[in-house]
Amino acid sequence: MAITWKYDAPAENETSVNVVFTSDDPEMTHTRGVNAVFVDGSYDATATEQRVSEVAMGVENKMAVGAISAEGAVDPSKTIEDTAKQAEEAESSEEDGE
Repeated sequence: MAITWKYDAPAENETSVNVVFTSDDPEMTHTRGVNAVFVDGSYDATATEQRVSEVAMGVENKMAVGAISAEGAVDPSKTIEDTAKQAEEAESSEEDGE
C-alpha cells in the first residue's frame, strides 16, 4: 500500500489545509483537514509538509486495519442532503433486518 497526498497552501485567514490522501491498494481516497504550521505568523510550507506526511502514516495504518475504508465513503459529488438521506436509508434497512 502506498499513500500519496495533495493539498493547497491555506487561504488567507485559514489555519488548516484540506488534504486528499490516496491509496493505491486498496484504491480509495480519504480527505481530512490538517493543521498548517505557522512560524511567527507566516505559513511554513516545509513544516506543514512534514506534518501532513506524519498524518499520512496514521491514515495508512487506519486503512490497513479497516478503520478507514471505501465502504461507506462519502461521494464528493453528492450534497449533504443526499448523504444524509443515504445514511437514513441504510439505518432503516438495518432496522428492517435487510
